Amino acid sequence: MCRLYGFRSTAPTRVDCSLVNAQNALLAQSRLDERGYANADGWGIAHYRNGAPAVLKRETAAHSDAEYRATATRITAATLVAHVRQATVGRARLENTHPFHLGPWTFAHNGTLTAFDSVAPRLGQEMERDLLENRRGTTDSELLFLWLIARMAAAGVGPGALSRHRGRALEVFGQSVARAAELSRAEGAEEPARLNFVLTDGRVLLAARWGNTLHVLQRQGVLDCDICGDPHVEPRHRDGYRAAMVASEPITNEAWTPVPDRHALAIDAGMNVTLAAIQIP
Repeated sequence: MCRLYGFRSTAPTRVDCSLVNAQNALLAQSRLDERGYANADGWGIAHYRNGAPAVLKRETAAHSDAEYRATATRITAATLVAHVRQATVGRARLENTHPFHLGPWTFAHNGTLTAFDSVAPRLGQEMERDLLENRRGTTDSELLFLWLIARMAAAGVGPGALSRHRGRALEVFGQSVARAAELSRAEGAEEPARLNFVLTDGRVLLAARWGNTLHVLQRQGVLDCDICGDPHVEPRHRDGYRAAMVASEPITNEAWTPVPDRHALAIDAGMNVTLAAIQIP
């Protein structure tokens, strides 16, 4: 079912404690999460350089791969998406490892699109062939990603437009989650779809909770980290610093807030969080 983490801030920020050192860092969740499951079928970290995602991912377990720790330690980022995978649809291979990216878009999924073999042709029919040709792996998640950005583009909220049309983007994003769940149900899935998504163009981050846990945390001002004792932001960026993040499970002992099920949220350029119930057709 996987575990995910999405981060946005007003300035480049060290993320090694969230990914490696915190009480419930993503590294720890790769070994054993709060449900009692391992998420050891691959890991990926995406952050933005000059408006484009830089992605490193491997099909190995984060907790046993020294490259995961090395990558997390050297990154400072204002936008980051990280993921540890528990394979459900698609084998543990590099091309099936999250986050997925295309152009400025980055996406991660926690859950499973049930009845996927039946739903997949429907998703393919609802996007342009040239977009579908970007699919490299066999997961439900990658196909959902391409289908989702097709729906966003059709609604006029492609990358770069999210900041201007945040409310519309959040609406379309939530409607897409609900439609994917309905397609699964209509195809006779024995279990409900679980569709926790994180999607970003590097400027605005969208997240949805549908069937799995999701939490959100906001920070204002620069404090010494409770884990390592140091601030994670350079002094020249401290004035007006804000950050917001989402995660499948609380990463630290801070006051994370559970996102209600069947809700979506947006984190804008000012790190303001907008929460909205997903409207079910």
